[in-house]
Amino acid sequence: MKFSIAHSVQSMNSQQIAELVNSRHDSVKRTIERLVEQEVITLPPMVETSFKDKLGKTQYKKVYVFSGEQGKLDSITVVAQLCPHFTAQIVKRWQELEKKDVRKLDTLENQDIQKLKQALIDNNPRWQMIYKMAQINMSQRQMAGAMQISDSTVFREYAKMKQLGLLPKTLNSQLCLEV
Repeated sequence: MKFSIAHSVQSMNSQQIAELVNSRHDSVKRTIERLVEQEVITLPPMVETSFKDKLGKTQYKKVYVFSGEQGKLDSITVVAQLCPHFTAQIVKRWQELEKKDVRKLDTLENQDIQKLKQALIDNNPRWQMIYKMAQINMSQRQMAGAMQISDSTVFREYAKMKQLGLLPKTLNSQLCLEV
């Protein structure tokens, strides 16, 4: 079962590019501005970032931020312009960012799915009872008797829960499907 959740977009800034290609940041910024002027790349947003200088004092610097697919392509173009033999390194860096983001997304997705499943059960008293009875391997017919509702109602609710993956994986399916 997949749920759509928002996740952060990978990004790289002009200072990181300067470090990657062993260039001065002002040279990287000039290259970016020249490529924008030539309409080779789109102008990335500029943000002010803080860093510690050699004396430990907080300094501020304006950097261009490349993000998303267009940012990825534009940053590769900038690196290729600055120093062609570093192009492979920036591609590898983007791949690292993407892998890191996918791992984070998988973790978030699994946590969110478990929370959502628990919330579905917690917010439906009938499902709570079916879940608890399924854990002790009661048949659907026994569940209907214990809950004093029709067999068809239990079968229908049980099927919905099974479809949503809300029932324990360790169930003895023959006991639970007993008619």
